[in-house]
Formats: sequence, C-alpha cells, structure tokens
Amino acid sequence: MSPRAHATMRIVRRGPGRPPGPSQAETVRARIVDEATRGYADGGYAGLSFGTVAARVGIKKATLFHYFPTKDALVHAVFDALGADLEARARRWFDAPPASYADRLERVLRGLVAFYGADPVHARVLCHGLLEIDRVSAPPPRGADTRSAFTDFVRDFTRFIERGIAAGEFHRDRPLGTIVSIGGVVLFECMLPWNARRQFGQGGTTLEDRAAEVVRFVRRAVTTQPTTRMRRHVTAAAGRGRARGAPGAAAPSDYRGANAAAPGPPRVRPRPAAARIEEHE
Repeated sequence: MSPRAHATMRIVRRGPGRPPGPSQAETVRARIVDEATRGYADGGYAGLSFGTVAARVGIKKATLFHYFPTKDALVHAVFDALGADLEARARRWFDAPPASYADRLERVLRGLVAFYGADPVHARVLCHGLLEIDRVSAPPPRGADTRSAFTDFVRDFTRFIERGIAAGEFHRDRPLGTIVSIGGVVLFECMLPWNARRQFGQGGTTLEDRAAEVVRFVRRAVTTQPTTRMRRHVTAAAGRGRARGAPGAAAPSDYRGANAAAPGPPRVRPRPAAARIEEHE
C-alpha cells in the first residue's frame, strides 16, 4: 500500500451503545410472554407450565427461570402485556365528553367488545383473570418494578364506576363486583363460538351487533337511568306520536314514553349487578 493511500484511509470504529432494534434478550423475553399468554389462556394459573413454555420458545427451563424466577412473575408479565395493549385503546374511554357516566360506559363496553372480540386469546386470558381476580390484582411479585398495566386498567375502571355511583347514574353495588359482572357479559359475547351462534340463528352477527347487545344488557343491570341516546330515541318517538295525533302522547321531557308505568314504591336496597343480570338471562 502506498503512503498516500495509507494516509487517506479512515479507520471506522463502532460507536458506543448497542445496534438499533431489540436485543436478543428482549426478543426472547417477548417470545416467552407470548407463549405464556397462550398457556394461561388455555388453563389459567394452574395450567401454566414452565416446561411447556420453555419447549415452545426453544430454550432450557433454567433459562426461563433467569427471565422469570416465579410463576407469579410470569403471570404478572402476561397481564402487563395484555394491559399495555388494552391501555393503548382505552386511554380516553373513561374521560369526558360525554358528561354522562352512562354514555361513557357505553363507549367502554363497545371498546371492550371490539378489543376482546378481535382476539380470542385476550378473551380467554381475561376469563381466567376474572376467576383469579385476587391474584391478578395483588401487588407485584418480588423482582417486578411496578404493578401490571392490566391492574392499572382495573383501578381506573373501578374509579369510574365509583364516580358514576356518586353521580347517581349507577346502582350502588360493589364496584369491583360490577366490573366482574360486566367482564362476564363481554366474555360470553366474545367467546361464543360461531357455530353456536349459527345454531341459534345468529351466525351472521357482527361485532357491532354483539356490542349493541352488550350495551342493552349491561345498561339495564348497571345504570339507574337511560343514556342520552336512549332518551333522544324515546323523545323522538313521542314526537312522532304527537304528530300522528296519538292519544296520550308523552311530553318530550318524559323519556319514559307514553306507556310508562305509574311509579312504584321507593327502592329500599338495590340488588347486586350479578343478580339483576341473571333476571335478564
């Protein structure tokens, strides 16, 4: 090599830090969580096997313990991943507008049906999570930095229900019990197999149709008054009745309509949401 060529050469050295993109450890961890999510969806906490997860990922069981030393830590990661996906969609579900808590609850319900209906694995994970709600809502295991994002979602949902109760729009039931009841209704709609719906004459039901069913069902069990949409619908129907000259048409302000029953005795103690849901089954 000539001296001139040597003088013009530049030595390219690697800069500080690691190359862009996820590291190998992050990739392995994500694969572990994905397989653990499927395992938890199939059998819950008791059915989640470290050996099965390690075999599906293609690593040794000892390596899996390096990432997650306990099953509680692995389940925490499963719900953290689920909560992160859900939180990305639910950031504005509980906030105004609309001002009505009942109307916001409708938005929450439609969002939940869209989220869980699009991925059956998510729905099955939540199903087991509801059965093991005390474990899922417990403080994070040793080694975890924070509570799972799913726990944060449950906390925000609980606060929303509490505020709706304080505003007089929701029945005075235990907020966490109300959330569990709502979750059960959503799961039933999202997990009912297509062939079962076809047998009952609902094979072509869309997610939007199923969301409307959930809204109508939960509204009767949880809310103390119709939503703004319902009041507008009944008010418009009453207006059409007056235009046709129907006798006894209700005034626009009376959202109950012309056939509203006379008020009964005052309500002494509300029944739990689960009991009201059973009445509509």
